[in-house]
Parts: sequence; C-alpha cells; structure tokens
Amino acid sequence: MDERLPTISVITPSYNQARFVRLTLESVLGQDYPKEKVQYIVMDGASTDGSADIIREYAGDLAYFQSERDGGQSNAINMGFARADGDIVAWLNSDDVYLPGVFRSVARALEDPTVGATTGEAFHWDTERRGLYRTANTRASRPMLKWYGNVVAQPTCFWRREVFRNEPPLNPNYHRILDYDLHLRLTGRGVRYVHTAQPRVVIIWHGDNKCAVDGGREEIRELERIHGIWPMGLRETAGKALFAATLVREGKGDVVRQILAHRVRHRGDGTLLGVPVPPPEAEEILGTDLHQKLLPL
Repeated sequence: MDERLPTISVITPSYNQARFVRLTLESVLGQDYPKEKVQYIVMDGASTDGSADIIREYAGDLAYFQSERDGGQSNAINMGFARADGDIVAWLNSDDVYLPGVFRSVARALEDPTVGATTGEAFHWDTERRGLYRTANTRASRPMLKWYGNVVAQPTCFWRREVFRNEPPLNPNYHRILDYDLHLRLTGRGVRYVHTAQPRVVIIWHGDNKCAVDGGREEIRELERIHGIWPMGLRETAGKALFAATLVREGKGDVVRQILAHRVRHRGDGTLLGVPVPPPEAEEILGTDLHQKLLPL
C-alpha cells in the first residue's frame, strides 16, 4: 500500500550545469512514487550559466530551492541534509539521472530494519562518444573499501536518515572523495550496506566532471592515513584482484571479462572501465525519450 511507503528526501547540489540539470530534475520528479512522499531540495551555488532559471521552472514541485554562494559541494549537500526530513535520504548531482523505478526499489531494499544503506548498479553516458557504458559495482563492505577503493557508484546510494543523527554527512574539507570518506566512516561504525542488481542511475561523463579533471590524489593520501586504507600500489594490484573475484562470486564474471577487454579512457586523469552498450540495447535500457535527450549533449 502506498500509504506505508517511506518518505524520501533527495538533495541536488548544482553549480553551472545548465546543460544537464533539467534531465536531473525531471528524473527525480518523474519517479513513480507518491508525490507527497518525496521531498526534493535543490541547492544552487549562485550559478551564472542560467541553471537557476531552469531550476525555477520546477519551483512548484520542489520542497526547497536556493541559489546562493556556498562553500562548495560538500557544504551545499550538508545544508540540504539539514533540511531533509524523509525516512530515506540521498543526493543526486546535477549531471546525473535516475532511471525509472528507483524509489520503489530503494523502499523495498530498506524494509529490513538492519540495513542502513542501499546501493545499485550504474551506467555511464559518455558525451564525447555519445554512448552508454555498463559498469560493475558491489556492496560497500569495510574490507572492500579499504583494500580496493570506492566500490559504490555514489548516485545509486540511499541511506536511512537516522544514520546521520550524530554527525553531518560530509566532511566539508573534501571536494573529490567526499562520498568515499562517508562510506568509510559509516561502515566503520557498523552501518550495513546492501547492494541490488537493479540499474538505478545514468552518470553523465563530460569534460567538467570533478573526477575527470582531478582524481583527488592528496585527499586519497589523507584517507590512507585516517582510515588505514591500502596504499595506491596495493589497491591497483591485490585490491583489483579482490574486486574481480568478488564480482565473479556475485555472478558478474561476464562483466569482468568484458571490462578487462574494453578499457575506456576519458579526458584528463579520469579512467573509466566500462563495457560499450549497443545502441538498440541502450535505448531499451534508457527508454526512447531519455536516450534521445542524451544523444545531443
């Protein structure tokens, strides 16, 4: 029954993403989920490219919207979370897109009261190649996070709001690895993550992605000191072997083999391992409408 569904709060931090933000907004507002159960908060950092004007077109469907200078992405998300009152919370960047059915899938995954967070699968849309790429993710366990790296596609992640009761979600000092630090802190406290095989998100790769421009190496070194994660060299060797073995154990061996055969390099320092999805299958996954909207980006 819909009246028993949990309430969901989504925060979108945005700055100068006029090219993509409309798709982001519509992917949240278009979910098949009771409108009264969704709280959508958009925090724009005083964009100068027309983003705020686009967001204002949807103001009637937003629980809260502001366009003001802020302290960056972490600060904007923390301010949004401070306003959130949903049973479940998440953030979706203004260049990412939810696929249909995400909210109901999340609600089912969090029916178990012992679960504090749920993650899913993500696709990547490469604006340069104008194509869809399949990736592989797994559950955010403490060993996997320490030995391999951030195995979570952040936009697929939803948390029970109560896990943030005693601390702000994000460290405002981090700009590149803010989600990785969060997963390490939460799993260190014993918060249980579960992973579902459902594709939840399309992450749009473009020249201005933070992870494509700067991988945050100094911040990663700080996490090595604070959380005791393996140094980069070990994560690149033994950690990758552990990740591949985990995916095979989860029945994703075919994806591992395909990923090893297709190394997709993006601009700057960012490297993405992904399997090209044939256009007909991509259109089936995305739906004709979204596929057509992504093609000209």
